[in-house]
Amino acid sequence: MEPTESSKLYQRRLAESGIPHRFRGRMLADYEVETDAQKMVLDAARAYVSDFPSHSKAGRGLVMLGAVGTGKTMLACAILQERIRAMSDHVFGLAYAYTTAAELNSRITATWRAGSQYTEQQVLDEFRTVRLLVIDDVGAQAGTAVEQANLQRVIDARYADQSATVLVSNLTLAELEAYLGARAMDRLKETSHVLVFEWASRRGTQ
Repeated sequence: MEPTESSKLYQRRLAESGIPHRFRGRMLADYEVETDAQKMVLDAARAYVSDFPSHSKAGRGLVMLGAVGTGKTMLACAILQERIRAMSDHVFGLAYAYTTAAELNSRITATWRAGSQYTEQQVLDEFRTVRLLVIDDVGAQAGTAVEQANLQRVIDARYADQSATVLVSNLTLAELEAYLGARAMDRLKETSHVLVFEWASRRGTQ
C-alpha cells in the first residue's frame, strides 16, 4: 500500500526531530509496566501529553532521572512522538526535537569555526524556539566549563521564552544541581515535574 501524504509528513517530522532510530515508532502504549513505580512515571508521561497545550503555554516540562537502562530515553522519545502524531498537517517548522547534551554543545561550538554555515545565534534560536525539546544524557560526561555554560544558556533561554523542556539524566537530583549550577537547576525545579526511575536496568526488555 502506498504511504499517504499524511504518513509521509509524519515520517519526515520524525526524521527532522532527531529522535534516534532505535526509538522511532515507540509510543507510550509500548512502555512496559511491571511495578507501581513504573506505572507512576508512565501515568505522569500520559498526563503530560494529554494536557500538553496548557503545559506548553506555561513552559512546564519534565526532568527524568535514574540509572542507565531504566527506560528514560524511550519514554521521553515516546512523548515527542505522541505530540508529533497529534500535529496538524498544516503546521510547519520544527516543533518537537531531541538532542543530547553533547550534540547541543557540538552544534553551538561548531559555529565558532571560520566558514560555519550557521551563526551561533541561529543555533541558539533553534534550540530556544522548539515547542518541546528533549535534552538527553545530561551529565553523561564530566563536561567542560564551555559545555556546561552552553547547556545553561539553552535552559535559560527556554525558561525566558516559557518553552517546555524534557531533561533526561543518569544523575541524582543533587548531582544534577552540582553539574548545572544553582541558577539553571532552580529554573528547572520551578517549571518541571521530576520523575525518578528507581529500578534496575531494563535493557533487552524495552
